[in-house]
Amino acid sequence: MAPVSTVGVLAVLVQLVVLCKTTLPVSATLDTPPATILTATSTSTPSAGLVLRAEFQQMSIESLREGNVDVEQLTSAPEWRAFHAWRKPSQSRQEYPLTAFEPLLSSLRHGVPRAMQDTPGRELVGQAIALEREAFLPFLQQLHPRATTNLRFAGSGAFGVIRAVSAQRLELQFRVHAEFHLHSPDEPPFYFTPSQFAGSIVVSRTLDRVLAFDLAVPASRNGTRRVFNVDLEWVHAHSSHADCRLGVNVSTPVASDCETRVGIGFIEVMRLVSVDAELAQFEEVVHGLATNTEAEISSSEAERLLENEFYPFMRAVRYITPLELAYTQAQQELKRVHVVLLWGALDDSSC
Repeated sequence: MAPVSTVGVLAVLVQLVVLCKTTLPVSATLDTPPATILTATSTSTPSAGLVLRAEFQQMSIESLREGNVDVEQLTSAPEWRAFHAWRKPSQSRQEYPLTAFEPLLSSLRHGVPRAMQDTPGRELVGQAIALEREAFLPFLQQLHPRATTNLRFAGSGAFGVIRAVSAQRLELQFRVHAEFHLHSPDEPPFYFTPSQFAGSIVVSRTLDRVLAFDLAVPASRNGTRRVFNVDLEWVHAHSSHADCRLGVNVSTPVASDCETRVGIGFIEVMRLVSVDAELAQFEEVVHGLATNTEAEISSSEAERLLENEFYPFMRAVRYITPLELAYTQAQQELKRVHVVLLWGALDDSSC
């Protein structure tokens, strides 16, 4: 993609209901996060970790878009068995020890120049930290055993932003990209790639306790319900004799009469949330946040910072929707309007 020039220009993003992928890449190249809970109290002991509850609602077939085809006929094909079999999470509830969160805590320790306790809160909030994407794998496998954080195309990674700090607690808002290989080794490939997983983790300022955890595929962005938030890719056999399974140590089907197909759809609920977080009684605003606004940034600002880490071009382009609002603002600022029509979304992994 060529560099984006923004001099005297307001960029307008108009997202169309269309498909954006046509092949399965062989190698790798927003949405509002769930509500955060900085003030939640935990009844777990440090050694007990957290119990996470999975919430899952299978993607609606009616939301699927895959060209001008009969969706019901399409999804009744044999290669869709793996999709239809995924009706519930691998584990509805699972307890994680503190050691399961250690990779995230380690990223926090190495992500700031000084010890947390010695760094003023106003210097911590807004800091972007690169996270180990594999740290999220055990949690994602609670949803499906064949989860992976190694995408088949560009966009793999995980980043966090320190959203709020109090005298005793810290909230890290994060974003991670992942996908699920729904097929077993003896089945044709079927890949399920959500737009992103967004969430937060609340820890003690000393980084020795995890108080709350929340991770979900966002169903809305800026208060507006999304049309699509998941990409699906599968391999269709043109004949009953075609072997469309993946070959050993290769990432493309072994048969020449196997066709890659792509669709996009919408999933309402895919979430992990700590049980303590949903049962906790909220305290008064944490010490320092009530009077020291330097110690927190909004969730939407943290989301923007995370988006910039994944997609640096977002730092240079200001997207405004709807189109009418962009025209009004352009007139007020005496700037031109640059309209971009996209075959999908530029800033997530669902397209």
